[in-house]
Amino acid sequence: MRLVLRLTNALLLVLVVALGIMPLVSGWDPLPTFSLALSITVAYLATIRPFLMRPRLRLALDQIRCSAPTVSGDSPSWFIRLRVTNYGLSTAKDCTGRLLGVSTHNGLRLLKFDPLTLYWARQDHHTGHKPLQIHPQGDLDFLDIIQVKAGNAPLAIRAVIPEPMTLSRGEDNSPSPGTDAALKPAKYYLQVAVFSENAEPASCWLEVGCIPILPADCTDSTPCSARFGAPRLRRASPLSRR
Repeated sequence: MRLVLRLTNALLLVLVVALGIMPLVSGWDPLPTFSLALSITVAYLATIRPFLMRPRLRLALDQIRCSAPTVSGDSPSWFIRLRVTNYGLSTAKDCTGRLLGVSTHNGLRLLKFDPLTLYWARQDHHTGHKPLQIHPQGDLDFLDIIQVKAGNAPLAIRAVIPEPMTLSRGEDNSPSPGTDAALKPAKYYLQVAVFSENAEPASCWLEVGCIPILPADCTDSTPCSARFGAPRLRRASPLSRR
Protein backbone atom coordinates (compact mmCIF):
# COMPACT_ATOMS: atom_id res chain seq x y z
CA MET A 1 0.00 0.00 0.00
CA ARG A 2 2.90 2.38 0.70
CA LEU A 3 4.20 1.70 -2.83
CA VAL A 4 0.76 2.51 -4.27
CA LEU A 5 0.72 5.76 -2.30
CA ARG A 6 4.15 6.76 -3.61
CA LEU A 7 3.19 5.97 -7.20
CA THR A 8 -0.04 7.94 -6.83
CA ASN A 9 1.84 10.93 -5.42
CA ALA A 10 4.35 10.75 -8.29
CA LEU A 11 1.59 10.51 -10.92
CA LEU A 12 -0.21 13.49 -9.41
CA LEU A 13 3.01 15.53 -9.46
CA VAL A 14 3.66 14.63 -13.10
CA LEU A 15 0.08 15.49 -14.05
CA VAL A 16 0.14 18.87 -12.30
CA VAL A 17 3.52 19.77 -13.83
CA ALA A 18 2.28 18.73 -17.28
CA LEU A 19 -0.84 20.85 -16.92
CA GLY A 20 1.34 23.77 -15.81
CA ILE A 21 3.63 23.45 -18.84
CA MET A 22 0.90 22.96 -21.47
CA PRO A 23 -0.20 26.65 -21.61
CA LEU A 24 3.43 27.65 -22.23
CA VAL A 25 4.00 25.29 -25.15
CA SER A 26 0.55 25.12 -26.74
CA GLY A 27 -1.01 28.51 -26.22
CA TRP A 28 -3.81 27.19 -23.98
CA ASP A 29 -5.62 29.64 -21.74
CA PRO A 30 -3.77 29.20 -18.41
CA LEU A 31 -6.82 29.90 -16.19
CA PRO A 32 -8.86 26.78 -17.11
CA THR A 33 -5.70 24.66 -16.98
CA PHE A 34 -4.85 25.98 -13.55
CA SER A 35 -8.42 25.34 -12.37
CA LEU A 36 -8.26 21.76 -13.64
CA ALA A 37 -4.94 21.11 -11.90
CA LEU A 38 -6.28 22.60 -8.68
CA SER A 39 -9.46 20.48 -8.85
CA ILE A 40 -7.45 17.28 -9.39
CA THR A 41 -5.15 18.12 -6.48
CA VAL A 42 -8.02 18.90 -4.11
CA ALA A 43 -9.88 15.71 -5.12
CA TYR A 44 -6.77 13.64 -4.49
CA LEU A 45 -6.02 15.19 -1.11
CA ALA A 46 -9.65 15.00 0.02
CA THR A 47 -10.59 11.49 -1.12
CA ILE A 48 -7.93 9.31 -2.72
CA ARG A 49 -5.05 9.96 -0.32
CA PRO A 50 -7.13 9.43 2.87
CA PHE A 51 -8.39 6.16 1.35
CA LEU A 52 -4.84 4.96 0.67
CA MET A 53 -3.66 6.12 4.12
CA ARG A 54 -6.51 4.50 6.07
CA PRO A 55 -5.84 1.93 8.83
CA ARG A 56 -6.50 -1.69 7.83
CA LEU A 57 -7.15 -4.12 10.66
CA ARG A 58 -6.62 -7.84 10.19
CA LEU A 59 -7.46 -10.65 12.63
CA ALA A 60 -5.44 -13.82 13.19
CA LEU A 61 -5.49 -16.50 15.85
CA ASP A 62 -2.66 -16.34 18.35
CA GLN A 63 -1.06 -19.55 19.56
CA ILE A 64 -2.91 -20.93 22.58
CA ARG A 65 -0.49 -20.57 25.44
CA CYS A 66 -0.40 -21.41 29.13
CA SER A 67 0.19 -18.69 31.69
CA ALA A 68 1.74 -19.80 34.97
CA PRO A 69 0.07 -18.55 38.16
CA THR A 70 1.35 -15.25 39.52
CA VAL A 71 -0.30 -15.62 42.92
CA SER A 72 0.51 -18.37 45.41
CA GLY A 73 -2.19 -21.04 45.46
CA ASP A 74 -3.59 -20.08 42.06
CA SER A 75 -3.65 -22.43 39.08
CA PRO A 76 -2.32 -21.94 35.53
CA SER A 77 -4.54 -20.56 32.78
CA TRP A 78 -4.82 -21.12 29.05
CA PHE A 79 -5.80 -18.17 26.86
CA ILE A 80 -7.53 -18.13 23.49
CA ARG A 81 -6.98 -14.75 21.88
CA LEU A 82 -6.85 -12.91 18.57
CA ARG A 83 -3.88 -11.05 17.14
CA VAL A 84 -5.09 -7.70 15.77
CA THR A 85 -2.66 -6.13 13.29
CA ASN A 86 -2.85 -2.77 11.54
CA TYR A 87 -1.43 -3.10 8.02
CA GLY A 88 -2.53 0.39 7.04
CA LEU A 89 -0.53 3.61 6.85
CA SER A 90 -2.14 5.49 9.74
CA THR A 91 -2.96 4.73 13.38
CA ALA A 92 -6.19 2.89 14.15
CA LYS A 93 -7.75 4.95 16.94
CA ASP A 94 -9.84 3.77 19.90
CA CYS A 95 -9.87 0.07 18.98
CA THR A 96 -12.40 -2.01 20.92
CA GLY A 97 -13.12 -5.72 20.69
CA ARG A 98 -16.69 -6.98 20.95
CA LEU A 99 -18.29 -10.36 21.43
CA LEU A 100 -21.35 -10.25 19.18
CA GLY A 101 -22.79 -13.68 19.83
CA VAL A 102 -22.27 -17.24 21.11
CA SER A 103 -23.67 -20.43 19.59
CA THR A 104 -23.43 -24.09 20.57
CA HIS A 105 -21.77 -26.69 18.35
CA ASN A 106 -25.12 -27.41 16.65
CA GLY A 107 -25.87 -23.77 15.88
CA LEU A 108 -28.13 -22.92 18.82
CA ARG A 109 -27.63 -19.23 19.62
CA LEU A 110 -27.39 -18.42 23.34
CA LEU A 111 -29.51 -15.35 24.05
CA LYS A 112 -27.86 -14.94 27.43
CA PHE A 113 -24.92 -13.32 25.64
CA ASP A 114 -25.88 -9.87 24.48
CA PRO A 115 -23.03 -8.04 22.68
CA LEU A 116 -20.22 -7.57 25.20
CA THR A 117 -16.95 -5.65 25.21
CA LEU A 118 -13.82 -7.81 25.52
CA TYR A 119 -10.63 -7.08 27.44
CA TRP A 120 -7.36 -6.56 25.62
CA ALA A 121 -4.33 -8.51 26.86
CA ARG A 122 -3.00 -7.25 30.20
CA GLN A 123 -6.37 -5.74 31.08
CA ASP A 124 -8.85 -6.99 33.68
CA HIS A 125 -11.37 -5.72 36.20
CA HIS A 126 -8.50 -4.25 38.25
CA THR A 127 -7.11 -2.11 35.42
CA GLY A 128 -10.44 -1.56 33.70
CA HIS A 129 -11.03 -1.65 29.96
CA LYS A 130 -9.32 0.93 27.76
CA PRO A 131 -9.57 1.20 23.96
CA LEU A 132 -6.20 0.92 22.24
CA GLN A 133 -4.36 2.84 19.54
CA ILE A 134 -2.76 0.42 17.06
CA HIS A 135 -0.02 2.09 15.09
CA PRO A 136 0.50 1.65 11.32
CA GLN A 137 2.67 -0.67 9.25
CA GLY A 138 2.38 -3.85 11.27
CA ASP A 139 1.82 -2.79 14.87
CA LEU A 140 -0.36 -5.28 16.72
CA ASP A 141 -2.01 -6.17 20.00
CA PHE A 142 -3.89 -9.14 21.42
CA LEU A 143 -7.60 -9.39 22.18
CA ASP A 144 -8.46 -11.90 24.90
CA ILE A 145 -11.40 -14.16 24.07
CA ILE A 146 -11.41 -17.03 26.58
CA GLN A 147 -9.47 -17.94 29.72
CA VAL A 148 -9.59 -21.48 31.15
CA LYS A 149 -7.98 -22.50 34.43
CA ALA A 150 -6.63 -25.93 35.34
CA GLY A 151 -9.08 -28.58 36.51
CA ASN A 152 -12.71 -28.63 35.41
CA ALA A 153 -13.13 -24.85 35.33
CA PRO A 154 -15.55 -23.42 32.74
CA LEU A 155 -14.54 -21.47 29.64
CA ALA A 156 -14.51 -17.92 31.03
CA ILE A 157 -15.21 -15.30 28.37
CA ARG A 158 -12.97 -12.27 28.93
CA ALA A 159 -15.91 -9.86 28.86
CA VAL A 160 -16.19 -6.46 30.51
CA ILE A 161 -19.13 -6.65 32.94
CA PRO A 162 -19.01 -3.76 35.42
CA GLU A 163 -20.36 -4.50 38.90
CA PRO A 164 -23.16 -4.81 39.94
CA MET A 165 -24.31 -5.74 36.42
CA THR A 166 -24.71 -9.43 35.52
CA LEU A 167 -25.89 -11.51 32.62
CA SER A 168 -29.27 -13.23 32.68
CA ARG A 169 -29.27 -16.43 34.71
CA GLY A 170 -28.85 -19.67 32.80
CA GLU A 171 -30.43 -22.89 33.99
CA ASP A 172 -28.17 -25.51 35.61
CA ASN A 173 -28.51 -27.81 32.59
CA SER A 174 -27.81 -25.07 30.05
CA PRO A 175 -24.45 -24.55 28.28
CA SER A 176 -23.93 -21.46 30.46
CA PRO A 177 -25.44 -21.88 33.94
CA GLY A 178 -25.57 -19.00 36.40
CA THR A 179 -24.98 -15.32 35.65
CA ASP A 180 -21.26 -15.42 34.78
CA ALA A 181 -19.93 -15.02 31.25
CA ALA A 182 -18.76 -18.64 31.22
CA LEU A 183 -19.46 -21.82 29.26
CA LYS A 184 -19.35 -25.49 30.15
CA PRO A 185 -16.42 -27.32 28.48
CA ALA A 186 -17.58 -28.16 24.94
CA LYS A 187 -17.32 -26.80 21.40
CA TYR A 188 -18.79 -23.35 20.73
CA TYR A 189 -18.88 -20.71 18.03
CA LEU A 190 -18.12 -17.10 18.97
CA GLN A 191 -18.71 -14.10 16.75
CA VAL A 192 -16.09 -11.42 17.41
CA ALA A 193 -15.42 -8.01 15.88
CA VAL A 194 -12.91 -5.21 16.40
CA PHE A 195 -14.12 -1.65 15.89
CA SER A 196 -12.10 1.52 15.47
CA GLU A 197 -12.93 5.20 15.24
CA ASN A 198 -11.30 5.54 11.82
CA ALA A 199 -11.06 2.02 10.33
CA GLU A 200 -13.51 -0.46 8.92
CA PRO A 201 -14.53 -3.18 11.42
CA ALA A 202 -12.73 -6.52 11.27
CA SER A 203 -14.91 -9.49 12.25
CA CYS A 204 -14.81 -13.29 12.34
CA TRP A 205 -16.44 -16.43 13.71
CA LEU A 206 -14.31 -18.64 15.96
CA GLU A 207 -14.81 -22.31 16.72
CA VAL A 208 -13.39 -22.92 20.20
CA GLY A 209 -13.38 -25.79 22.68
CA CYS A 210 -11.50 -27.31 25.62
CA ILE A 211 -11.31 -30.76 27.16
CA PRO A 212 -13.45 -31.27 30.32
CA ILE A 213 -10.51 -31.45 32.75
CA LEU A 214 -7.37 -29.41 32.11
CA PRO A 215 -3.88 -30.37 33.34
CA ALA A 216 -2.75 -29.14 36.75
CA ASP A 217 0.30 -27.44 35.26
CA CYS A 218 1.57 -26.07 31.96
CA THR A 219 2.43 -28.92 29.60
CA ASP A 220 3.58 -29.21 26.03
CA SER A 221 0.13 -30.39 24.94
CA THR A 222 -2.66 -27.87 24.30
CA PRO A 223 -5.93 -28.79 26.03
CA CYS A 224 -7.94 -26.25 24.03
CA SER A 225 -8.49 -25.66 20.33
CA ALA A 226 -9.47 -22.65 18.24
CA ARG A 227 -9.92 -22.03 14.54
CA PHE A 228 -11.89 -19.79 12.22
CA GLY A 229 -15.28 -21.27 11.46
CA ALA A 230 -18.95 -20.26 11.47
CA PRO A 231 -21.94 -22.30 12.67
CA ARG A 232 -25.09 -23.16 10.83
CA LEU A 233 -27.43 -21.00 12.85
CA ARG A 234 -30.78 -22.63 13.49
CA ARG A 235 -32.71 -20.91 16.26
CA ALA A 236 -32.24 -19.04 19.51
CA SER A 237 -32.02 -20.75 22.87
CA PRO A 238 -34.94 -20.35 25.31
CA LEU A 239 -32.74 -18.67 27.92
CA SER A 240 -34.47 -15.49 29.06
CA ARG A 241 -32.93 -12.07 28.59
CA ARG A 242 -32.35 -9.86 31.56
